[in-house]
Amino acid sequence: MNIITYLGVPMAILDEEEAIEGRWQSDAGPAEVVRIERPRREFWPQLREQGFMPKPQWITWLADVGDDEESFIAALSSGERQKIRLARRSLAAEGLTLTVRALDKKLFNEFYPLYQASLRRMRHGVSVAGDERDAILADRDRYFAICVADRDQLVGCALARREVDLDTVRVRFSAVDRPHREASLSRILYLEAAQVTRDFGHPTFSLGKDRNLYGHIAQPGLLRFKRQLGFIPYPSHHIDPTTGYDQADIVLRTGELADPCMLLSYIDNTLGDQLRLEVFSAAKDVDLRPYTAKFDHGVRMHQLVADAVTAASS
Repeated sequence: MNIITYLGVPMAILDEEEAIEGRWQSDAGPAEVVRIERPRREFWPQLREQGFMPKPQWITWLADVGDDEESFIAALSSGERQKIRLARRSLAAEGLTLTVRALDKKLFNEFYPLYQASLRRMRHGVSVAGDERDAILADRDRYFAICVADRDQLVGCALARREVDLDTVRVRFSAVDRPHREASLSRILYLEAAQVTRDFGHPTFSLGKDRNLYGHIAQPGLLRFKRQLGFIPYPSHHIDPTTGYDQADIVLRTGELADPCMLLSYIDNTLGDQLRLEVFSAAKDVDLRPYTAKFDHGVRMHQLVADAVTAASS
């Protein structure tokens, strides 16, 4: 067993035998998560008996774009449709402009401060766009940008990449300033990116991929937001074998993690795409109603008590 700090969160990394023997139960130190990387499937039943949840490392969110925007929006909840209407009214009332632009160095430099500001609002933000800047610009012919501006000032932007081999368009990065984030401007960016996807003739649209521990980098609110917009979570490596692999986790406590934190686990020991939402919290009154109707394969609450996890299905 090895205790590490992974992007700000203390974790215990161990192999299948150590997990099954249970030595970590008295010797996990400050770890908030106990994790097995690439657990072999023959061990999954025994790992489940010890409380581990096999899961994909990354989650990719996909939706069918449909024939037109009207049919796409019609499939959403009435509450979501209302948020979209209000966001559009707000955009019009402020005189903001919505454009689709080619990506170049000038636009990336306009986008990046907005992106950095959004990272500063995160507890454990990772500047992926900054780290990959040169690679993104070298590949700019496959990118386009959905931009919302107040005169010459960019207030929201999504950088999307056309992935012809997967017959889809993927939003890789997006950022909205704080006032317009509260006005649901992100929904307008994503709907416009979906329209560009239709124009290209691709049947599916992706809201990118997340590390599968919501409450670490990505937050639970993002998971809920993507489901509200009609996107379905899939194991990323089932779509693209070069993106991630399987893990098995137990969450012991929240400290650096948000409370509640969440992950999507496989519902059984097969290699299917059916995922269940697992929720972890020290609180006893977590309202799961916003999630239960959105996850077809179930939601389970795990009560964190005195550094131990007791699970109750719901």
